[in-house]
Amino acid sequence: MSGNQLIANGLPRDVKEEEIQALFTDAGHPIGSMELHPDKGIAYLYMEGSGEAARQAMNGKLLKGRPMRVQSGSARS
Repeated sequence: MSGNQLIANGLPRDVKEEEIQALFTDAGHPIGSMELHPDKGIAYLYMEGSGEAARQAMNGKLLKGRPMRVQSGSARS
């Protein structure tokens, strides 16, 4: 597991990749790539920078009125 991979849970089912990308980028944590599963309310994020710094900054942030749970992790194969 790499230190720049995160899992975002608790996402609204109507969220778009662009909205997640903008939220993280505006906070100074650009996402390199993403696997979004809106039907499950989860996204696997591959950060361009420190995953730990992004996790600390973004955990609990609101997205469309819902708090995200951001944790270290990696996508399932």
